[in-house]
Amino acid sequence: MASSSRAAGLVALVLGGAFVAAIGCSSGSAKKAVLPGDDAGAAGAAEAAGGAAGASEPGAAGAAGESPVGAAGAAEGGAAGAAEGGAAGAGEAGAAGAAGAAGAAPLACTPSGDVVGASFPTEPIYTVCRGAGQLVPYDVMSSPAEFTCCGVSDTTPNPYDLVLTGVSNNDGGGQFAFIVPEDAPLGAQTISAACSGGNVANNIALEVSDAAPPVVTGVTSFVAHNGSPVVTGSNLSGVTYLAAVAADGSNYECTFAPTSVTDTSITCKLGPEAQLGDYVMVAYQDGCGYAVNTPAFAVKQTF
Repeated sequence: MASSSRAAGLVALVLGGAFVAAIGCSSGSAKKAVLPGDDAGAAGAAEAAGGAAGASEPGAAGAAGESPVGAAGAAEGGAAGAAEGGAAGAGEAGAAGAAGAAGAAPLACTPSGDVVGASFPTEPIYTVCRGAGQLVPYDVMSSPAEFTCCGVSDTTPNPYDLVLTGVSNNDGGGQFAFIVPEDAPLGAQTISAACSGGNVANNIALEVSDAAPPVVTGVTSFVAHNGSPVVTGSNLSGVTYLAAVAADGSNYECTFAPTSVTDTSITCKLGPEAQLGDYVMVAYQDGCGYAVNTPAFAVKQTF
């Protein structure tokens, strides 16, 4: 993404896949998100056994994710995507095989949900860091509120696959969230994808960077209403946007000044719109993507 304004609608998978929250970039805005089922698990974590040509079966879809974002629905594609196939043309295409190269082993991903006519709009190249999350909009003829599709890179000789977690906006479109593997090749590449109803029209154009993505390891556990949580981690000096996301998907920008940012911490300010309750914090960086960990915290009344 080229600027923080394009983080509007950024999808974060949080609390081990318990819900998907759409994050808006407008200050103080609250937007509704779609609650996914617990089966939006880490399909990317299921290993594809590349063994004999055509003999390997698609990996299981995986249980609901173990960690925020990373394991839930946007699981690391890594080794699962690069499952070694047998002789050219011998491996079965798998559930998303139409998106894969001829002869590749079945992808460790199985599309879920009844999706028809999905397409990626023409977009600029998305610059994203290895190990960071990214979001891409889509158009669709029909789909459930949440679903998964399967993507595969055009990188040779080692393609990787991705689990694309889709969240519909009930207006003929929505957004896919996914994580670029930490071992993805650097440079320009494209991702083709397939859903239950067939291939997704157009591809996702990526420019994979070797820059270090933001890593969030914690946030102040309890914050007063209209208070200032402290986000901790590493590589935080490049973060351009923070948002507190509630369990119902309502989200609120947590504003910060450059003087409050170091490489290991950011102090931000929640507005009065963030009411008492439980939240998770999501961090996004222009030209890199979002941190896959989204730690929980609570806004509480003080006396």
